[in-house]
Amino acid sequence: RGDIDVVPEIAAAKEQVLVLQALELGEHYLLLDPIPHPTVDQAFYPRSQILYTVNGVMNPKITMYPGEVQRWRLLNAAEGKFMSVRLEGHPLHAIAWDGLTLPAPEPEAEILLSAGNRADLLIQAGEPGVYEFILSPGSSQKPNIPGMPAAVDAGTPIPGVDTGTQTAPASLNTTGELAVRSILTVEVVGDGPTMALPASLPAWDPPLPPVNRTRTVEYTVEREMDHTTFI
Repeated sequence: RGDIDVVPEIAAAKEQVLVLQALELGEHYLLLDPIPHPTVDQAFYPRSQILYTVNGVMNPKITMYPGEVQRWRLLNAAEGKFMSVRLEGHPLHAIAWDGLTLPAPEPEAEILLSAGNRADLLIQAGEPGVYEFILSPGSSQKPNIPGMPAAVDAGTPIPGVDTGTQTAPASLNTTGELAVRSILTVEVVGDGPTMALPASLPAWDPPLPPVNRTRTVEYTVEREMDHTTFI
């Protein structure tokens, strides 16, 4: 909260808080206990399926009228998944990242969220119709999804990482862990006053003191020969 909330175009927009999760579940949709010492072929949490939810719901619906502007506040609450999202037929106007306001809305075809990332977006509804909010999930082993930095998109080798290009299946109703899918539906219907996007924003730009000391910190995860994990 701050100066961005009193920008007239933002104050007039309906606010939607959208918490995106990847729920790792067992065969009977139960949360399983972690594996204390996973092998190289195991994840820390066993699972036979992953449910991608928005505010705890599978594929909820948001209704807008043509020309309406809504403020979507996204949080990637997954434990370790990258999430690249896009809305069919609509640009995503980013106005803040992790609570830091941009100088002006930045239209993007897709938004990439790492685990824990937050993004504030303005969505302006287009023509009447039904539009899908599409998720392309990625993992640390397979990070090559839309919006990932160019080095990964280009297939530059990274030790221990599969950078093979991910393609969308013919149907979005798929259940694979990293399959592209719809996680939310937007229905544009009805009528109302046409709303506007702001031309500028009160950017977060505080004065920074000079850097007088630097440190290099490295985080690693390694395994013993018997696959025991240590950090």
